[in-house]
Amino acid sequence: MSITRQGAITGVISRGPTLAEADLTIKVVDSDSIVTAASTQAVTIKDSNYTQHNGATVDPQFYIIVHGVVPGTLARDLKLYSSDPAIAAIDNSGLMTRASGAPLTTAPIRAIASTLWISRTTLALNLSQVTGKTTQLFDSFVSGSVAATASSAIDTLIAGLLGTSTEKLIRTASAYNSSCWAASLDLTGVSVNQPRLTLVSPRHVIGAEHYQQAVGSVIQFLAADGTVVSRTLTAKISIGPVNNVDFYATDVYIGVLDSDVPASIKSYLMAPSNLANYLPGVSNGVPALCLNGSMNALVHDVYVVNGEIDTREPTDATRYNFYETIITGDSSNPVFILVGGNLVLMTQWTFGGAGSGSADWQLITAINTVMTSLGGGYQITVPDWSSYLLY
Repeated sequence: MSITRQGAITGVISRGPTLAEADLTIKVVDSDSIVTAASTQAVTIKDSNYTQHNGATVDPQFYIIVHGVVPGTLARDLKLYSSDPAIAAIDNSGLMTRASGAPLTTAPIRAIASTLWISRTTLALNLSQVTGKTTQLFDSFVSGSVAATASSAIDTLIAGLLGTSTEKLIRTASAYNSSCWAASLDLTGVSVNQPRLTLVSPRHVIGAEHYQQAVGSVIQFLAADGTVVSRTLTAKISIGPVNNVDFYATDVYIGVLDSDVPASIKSYLMAPSNLANYLPGVSNGVPALCLNGSMNALVHDVYVVNGEIDTREPTDATRYNFYETIITGDSSNPVFILVGGNLVLMTQWTFGGAGSGSADWQLITAINTVMTSLGGGYQITVPDWSSYLLY
């Protein structure tokens, strides 16, 4: 079973880090590789189906996932390596395994992520082979769960595709691309102009606090028929403490437009305030539609929903075809899961690398309060998930 752990903070090179650099973090997801097993059995834990391997010989391995708030710097300068490459190797996907030729019993090794000015390291990770272990390896999500529904929805849309630039591109400034894997989804409520804003009502937009549109800006939306709909951002309010106080935990602001958009422009549902009870096995990876600054439709696996929404590089080969690192200019673009034909907003990018942002679903009360203050007559709408399994 996957376990997510936060890496310890160590190491500042040459000078103190800036606030943004201090948010560079490493997260580790444990993933056993089975060598042999005495027996196996099917096990279901909440919304996840596993194969349990009993009396197994196991090679531990770990996915090293890096997040940082300066995505351009992170993408350009990030280096990821182990403290002893002769013992542990880390491949381009961040998978840390025992190096070829290394002894089966090894000293604990640390994974290190560094940029020009800052480094972070994990707690010591033990890659020694283990015998007689009982472990579960994920197989699938339980039918009828939100995770199974969301996974099937994305996987069906990308089936057989190679992740070409044409298959990723959602639209130009004037027309939608019918060859995009997400062409059947209504993305009219995501603004054309950057910094990107996403409609959460016909009058209100959400974005990342650290990358904002100015009051008075003209926000443009593109209807399915190519009609450009323009509205003026008349006011905005940030959610929670400012970023330099809460270290980007609530990197969210809400804006109000001068009038409602027409029915041809979509506004989106937000994940409900009990999201975690619908996704208890999210650490196994739920695919999400993720937008970037180039208006590409990407696929990342969501694996953390409490406190923040964290995504990672997919292990599924087809999903991986649509994965890209989050870089400068991607901030404030939305992340959705697809459930019951509805795009459900999870977050908007704050951190680069694998990508993460604030957990919007945990801020609904505060967002509604701000929407009332801004005026316009709307509140956040959440999906009806009464037909899905709740844990």
